Amino acid sequence: AGLLNKKVAAAISAEGQPSIGVSAADAQCFTAEPMMHNEVEGGLGFVGYLTGMNTIFIESLWSDGMLPVAPCLGIGADNELYNINADHMAAACAEFMGADQLIYLTDVAGVLDGERVLSAVNCEQIEQLVQCRVVSGGMVLKLEAAKRAIEGGVRDVRIVGGTGPDALLLASRSAQTHGRNDASSIPGTLIMREPRNTAQAAALSAA
Repeated sequence: AGLLNKKVAAAISAEGQPSIGVSAADAQCFTAEPMMHNEVEGGLGFVGYLTGMNTIFIESLWSDGMLPVAPCLGIGADNELYNINADHMAAACAEFMGADQLIYLTDVAGVLDGERVLSAVNCEQIEQLVQCRVVSGGMVLKLEAAKRAIEGGVRDVRIVGGTGPDALLLASRSAQTHGRNDASSIPGTLIMREPRNTAQAAALSAA
């Protein structure tokens, strides 16, 4: 919420998109409660989960053409700042805002089965991927968060490799055309509520 936040906002602004760094302390734009651990509230110290968002404030920035850049922090009723898992905060923000699309940029090309990028995964298959250890570590958290976003009404959720050229731009355009793009041209993995078809479900089951 300090120097790094301002450096990111400055870098985006330098590319032509006016940006502003905000944190939970600004207009209480992100509120949080301490995480439960071993049935003890606050058992993990200052680790929490997002409980609310000042959508009026955030939307006012967008209305003025400003891109808000936010660290993963929430402010609690005790006026303390709580660290929030980035994947789950992004999903919660998308849900609170009623977003059409959520894109996760990560350091891999998408959800991987070995070296193969899965073009699409539906919510029912996420548990299967975890149990079969097709995915592990941070990707598990991303898939859980993506599922939350889908169930919260976000129409298009993608996990995309952030190092690929134009990956973010291509992924964002896919939502504008409601998935009518040539699938081979869209990077990463689309997270869906239900399978596109039975063939896709069978292919993943066999993987």
